[in-house]
Amino acid sequence: MLVVGGDGTVHEVVNGFARGGTMINPSCRLGIIGSGTAQDVIRSFKLPTRIDEQIETACGDHDRLVDVGKVSYVGRDGRNEEQLFFNECQQGIAAVVVQRFQAHHKWMGGFLGFGLTALTTAARHREQAITVVVDDKPPITDSFLGVVISNGGFAGGGMNFAPKASVEDGLLDIVLIHKQRILSRLLNFPKIYSGRHINLPWISYLQGRNIRISSAEQVPVEADGEFLGYLPCTINILSRSLRLKSKT
Repeated sequence: MLVVGGDGTVHEVVNGFARGGTMINPSCRLGIIGSGTAQDVIRSFKLPTRIDEQIETACGDHDRLVDVGKVSYVGRDGRNEEQLFFNECQQGIAAVVVQRFQAHHKWMGGFLGFGLTALTTAARHREQAITVVVDDKPPITDSFLGVVISNGGFAGGGMNFAPKASVEDGLLDIVLIHKQRILSRLLNFPKIYSGRHINLPWISYLQGRNIRISSAEQVPVEADGEFLGYLPCTINILSRSLRLKSKT
């Protein structure tokens, strides 16, 4: 299977690989030629950035098994829904950024458009009370600006949200963005691009395989740059479940 497009297109194709959260044909291989706005999948999965190298890789004989995430959530119509995600799934501010980016700034491109939307949203988005349960560990309840569940490391047009992430380790990386003052948000915003934000005192960095997230408030959910719906949601890792065409 060959997909030509951006992160959202890859998201749709990956969902076509499964039925009921299970891969239909485990031997099927996915080749990606990136032509979208953000190109975060290309970064996260360490695929070539040049189009000629992408074509060579997609048409080549090599592949590797990579992880895929699965999220169950409440859809916009109030019904329970389920989707796979390839790169990341976020709750809170990132889902708001996705909505605003698609409505107003997509024409500006991934790096500039996402960056501008994220910065302006960070200046006015309020924290929400959210509970996060990772595997069988005690619940974490706090006022969060956002929750990031990462398979790959990059999102938002080059933001290195989860610098420790690997798409082959059978784990999801979880970044909890706790409450902080607006000035602190804005001053530290550039650190997201280098991954240095994970050293800030109001960031928690965890890893796990099964995550449950809930809130008494209406908290939006997005995945791979696509708005999905709202909490509560359950997220699981499908370890090494998809064959991705690679250089070696």
